[in-house]
Amino acid sequence: MKALKVTILAIVSLSVFIQYAYCDVGPSFKPHKFYEKISNIDEFPGISFIAYFHHFKKKAYLIKQNQPLSHDQMSLRGKRTIYAAKTSYIKGKDLSTIDFPSDPNCIELYGDMKFHLSSYWSGDTSEGCREIDVIYSILGFRNGKLIIYKSKEIYKYGFFTPDKTITFDKPDTTGIIDHID
Repeated sequence: MKALKVTILAIVSLSVFIQYAYCDVGPSFKPHKFYEKISNIDEFPGISFIAYFHHFKKKAYLIKQNQPLSHDQMSLRGKRTIYAAKTSYIKGKDLSTIDFPSDPNCIELYGDMKFHLSSYWSGDTSEGCREIDVIYSILGFRNGKLIIYKSKEIYKYGFFTPDKTITFDKPDTTGIIDHID
C-alpha cells in the first residue's frame, strides 16, 4: 500500500515538472500556420462583412480583404458565421451589441464554412508545409443569403520547395446579385 502511494505521489510530482507536448507534432517537425482569407471584398462597395463567432462569449469583427479571418484559433473551433450588412447600418455601432442571427438588416452566409483542405491530408503534399492559406471569394447574394465559395488553397513550403496553389472552379452564378436590397 505504501509503495502505491509513493508511486502515485511520484507521478503527480513529475507531471508538475514535465512540459506538455502536442501529439500531432513530432520532435523534428514544426506545426504549420493556417489562415483563411476573403479575397474580393473590394468588389462589394457599401457592404461590410462580419465574422461572428457563436461561443460562450459572442464575438464579432469586420473582415478586411486578404486579412486572416481571425487573429486567434477560435475560427477553427466552435461555430462561425459570416454576415453581410450595409456599411451605413454598421458604421458607428458597437458590433458586440448587434444580435446578428435575429437582425433583419444582416444577411447570413448560406450554408456553413466547413474547411476541407483538398490535398493537405494526402501525405506527400503536406510534408514540409509551413503555412496554408485558404482563400474564399464572395459570389454575391441569392434568396436573402450571402454566397461564398472556396477559390484557392495555397500551400507554402520551405526555401527550396515551391509553393503549391490549388484553384477551384467558380460555382453556378444563376440568380446571384451583387447588392443588398
